[in-house]
Amino acid sequence: MKSSKYIILLGIILSSCKKNIDLYPLSNSTVQTYYSTTAEVQTALVGAYNGMQKPLLEEWKLTELRSDNTLMGSTGTTSAPNLDLTLLDIFTPPTSHQGNYNYWISSYYNIRNVNTILNSLSINYNDTSGVLNYDNLTIPVSDADRKNIAAEATFIRAYHYFNLVRLYGGVFLIHEPIDPIAATLVNRTSVSEIYKLIIADLKNSVAFGNATKFTSIASANLGRANKWCAEALLAKAYLSTGVASDKALAIPLLQDVIANSGYSLQISYPNIFSTSNEMNSEIMFAIRYKAGGLGLGSTFPNTFAPENSGSAIVNGDGKGYNYPAMADLNIAYKTIETKGQTTKDSSKVVLTLANTNVLPGMYVSGSDIQEGTKVTSVVGTTVYISLPVKSTSIVTNSSIIHFDKDLRKVTNIGFYSPSNAPKYYPKKLVSPVTITNDAENDWVVLRYADVLLMLAEAQGNIPASLTTINLFRNRAGATPLVSTDVATTAQFEAALATERRLEFAFENNRWFDILRFNLTLPSQDAVTTMKAHFSTMWTTQYSILAQPNLNSLGGLPTLQGYANTNKLLLPIPQREIDNNTTLVIPQNPGY
Repeated sequence: MKSSKYIILLGIILSSCKKNIDLYPLSNSTVQTYYSTTAEVQTALVGAYNGMQKPLLEEWKLTELRSDNTLMGSTGTTSAPNLDLTLLDIFTPPTSHQGNYNYWISSYYNIRNVNTILNSLSINYNDTSGVLNYDNLTIPVSDADRKNIAAEATFIRAYHYFNLVRLYGGVFLIHEPIDPIAATLVNRTSVSEIYKLIIADLKNSVAFGNATKFTSIASANLGRANKWCAEALLAKAYLSTGVASDKALAIPLLQDVIANSGYSLQISYPNIFSTSNEMNSEIMFAIRYKAGGLGLGSTFPNTFAPENSGSAIVNGDGKGYNYPAMADLNIAYKTIETKGQTTKDSSKVVLTLANTNVLPGMYVSGSDIQEGTKVTSVVGTTVYISLPVKSTSIVTNSSIIHFDKDLRKVTNIGFYSPSNAPKYYPKKLVSPVTITNDAENDWVVLRYADVLLMLAEAQGNIPASLTTINLFRNRAGATPLVSTDVATTAQFEAALATERRLEFAFENNRWFDILRFNLTLPSQDAVTTMKAHFSTMWTTQYSILAQPNLNSLGGLPTLQGYANTNKLLLPIPQREIDNNTTLVIPQNPGY
């Protein structure tokens, strides 16, 4: 159970904070209602933390689903919810897409909340100078409280704008309370201007954020945005601007986190995501949930658990969304191939292998062994594996047996197999729940692992970067890379991109990584990556969609054509364009 103050106070906000909650959620406007005491401002800040949950309900659809990690799993359905997911998956969402609009409106709703907090503290952003001005206070708040609250509030605002600019390009830059009339005079702002605000907000968070080392942070404050979170997010923003000189600005920020923050890697990868080990030394920032039938729990385990799995995985059936792209992501985890004799007795499968380095817990597959099967024990050259298997007669002296030595796969990809029909799900995001849609799982936004790998990305192909990559491969039990594996720039960039993919699978990082690699890793092209994904998954996924029928639309070439530079951005919700009757709001190209 959580001890974080902002989670515990959530019920107070929902029931009593009428100044913030009961406002109509127009993205471009807010009310002229301000907070007048320190307690009111702090309660409003708790509301802003809570406001980060609602966009997250849609974020996986706009990020991970559009990447090469996951799919819309129900190929045979034509239901509206599944079709909406499919259209995102294949890069053809309409401008009226509901999930897209929900994400947009809920993000701006919370931006508005933050703007009202900052306005109450007399803190204003100057568009021209790109700095935050601390004007004379009009309410009785101490200087220390003012700066502490502002540091957390600007982090939240930067977080939202950072996601918006990466998903949509230039968006509406709203940094102060405005009325509905003034909102009709706001148009889209350039990408560079959005980043200028993001950088200003995060610099403020770095300057005034809590600089306590992780080992000394009070349990009640775990999960709150601090200086170290701000430095990590600012570094990621610098890597994402597309300005070549900004890449170097990320390095000292990341080095400071590494040297001084007190955060560290967990020894065990599965332990990072355990609900009994929340806000551990590797988790720098997470959107937090509290189970217990209080209405504060996470819905993601029920959303991601396999469809028709009943109560086998979670309490209440799963929806089967965010389905792992097994023919794609799965291949990236395979590190051992060997030949051996396979036999079966009444209770188990026995593999006698010529030469391997297999450990219990690894996934194993082959011509007669289905995905999701695990190694149960190893005695010498004899490997015992669990059932089920594809057939009852297994004697294959020549077939290739695949072992997933990388133990991150076992943590990341869950397996459910009723009647020999395997289904997969993002296991690390799914924990047992006692009440449907009431899980404990926090959503991790920033990990210390991200800091280390971003530094390798910023520094490029130097020996230290290879050492960093191998930190994660060693932790996962995967074969370490050697210098010849990254002899060229392209080899290094591919290795780094793959390592991030395996490490952060299903954490909503992959799509943003693909976009950023266009700027920081020249050999890793986003369009090329997605065209390859569509090709890999064509036979088992996209060619058998009930709707849209891609075969009738031109087959794989048509699908690959959807992956173009225009479609790397999502459409501005049409309702936002139509609601503005004063200005002509330009839509993103391709929509």
